[in-house]
Amino acid sequence: MTTPTQYQDRKGIQPRTSFATVLVGQKEEKFTVHEELLTFHSPYFRAALTAGFREAQDKTVTLKEEKGRIFEFFVHWLYYLRFPNKDDSAELYAAWTSDNDYGDLKTENLIQLYVFCDKYNVPELKTKTMTEIFNHVEEDDGEALPSVGLIRFVFDNLPEHAPLCSYLEHAYCYWAQDFIWEDFGSVDWPSGFIGRVLARYSAFARGDLTRDDFNSPCDYHEHQSVTDRTACEAKQREEEEL
Repeated sequence: MTTPTQYQDRKGIQPRTSFATVLVGQKEEKFTVHEELLTFHSPYFRAALTAGFREAQDKTVTLKEEKGRIFEFFVHWLYYLRFPNKDDSAELYAAWTSDNDYGDLKTENLIQLYVFCDKYNVPELKTKTMTEIFNHVEEDDGEALPSVGLIRFVFDNLPEHAPLCSYLEHAYCYWAQDFIWEDFGSVDWPSGFIGRVLARYSAFARGDLTRDDFNSPCDYHEHQSVTDRTACEAKQREEEEL
């Protein structure tokens, strides 16, 4: 993959020309990335590239279990601070989303990108990805709900009470249509997920919850304070107006 040689200025990043190599997947797909971008946005990569280990000396990190496609989306965000759009290469945009699949490809990419950010400690992108998942599913009245396979992937790779797990539970309570449950007995639903969905359905039936009890992406962010949440909500409103 070819990465940009220039990137927009960011507070705390000093422009340099040092690069790191990241080998991704079983075939070790090679990515060459500005080292300071990796270390600025991810404590995981900061430790890998600056500690006294062989990776730091070689400036090479190997991620055998990851997908090259998801890492490419991560690198794209490092340089542009946004998700792929039609201004990017046709190949990249086609890998990111499709107009003919009810949003399924984009849902899959976002879910896998969120798990990647959780695993490699990329907090800013993790928050933005959660916001995008929320908006993507909500804007089409649940047509882009994650598949059972994606739900299993999330519950296998995140703590059961992680924000994304909570969102999937809530989204299914609001948007899942009858046909989704028709083959319930033959589908390998994660038991933790189903238990939480049933508990929430019960709360709705009792009248303890309504749709307005959570209707913001910030309900699924990990803000450290009310001030942080208020600032995040204000930024989202500004971006929606652009």
